[in-house]
Amino acid sequence: MGERKKIIYTALFCLYMAAVLFLCLMKPDDMPQPELYFFGLPLDKVAHFLMFTPFPVLAVLMLWNKERKVYADIILLLGIGLLGVGLATGTEYLQSLTQYRTSDIKDFHADICGLAAGCSLSLLMIILKRHIR
Repeated sequence: MGERKKIIYTALFCLYMAAVLFLCLMKPDDMPQPELYFFGLPLDKVAHFLMFTPFPVLAVLMLWNKERKVYADIILLLGIGLLGVGLATGTEYLQSLTQYRTSDIKDFHADICGLAAGCSLSLLMIILKRHIR
């Protein structure tokens, strides 16, 4: 991958991480929010799912090396997944330290589901990048 693409993917990853931390730690409005649903799922859980799905994809793009063997990409993806779990755990922990947010195990579960979806997309991307040239 060209140096320019690597810089762009790194910048996108950094912006993404800043956005995740901002969204997870921002002070919500003092007004009560109605419970909204999307296909029967609470909208805040859908938001957590969507917020964590890009993590593995952006990390793989940032760290992509076409010279690496496929098994090394799989190991890298597993490591990225574990880092994502650490990020999800960390954001929930940081929320528990604030006066205005609470930690919620269901948010963590939605984060993990989003990470799993992102890892699946990343694996598909790795396979396609290796076989379509």
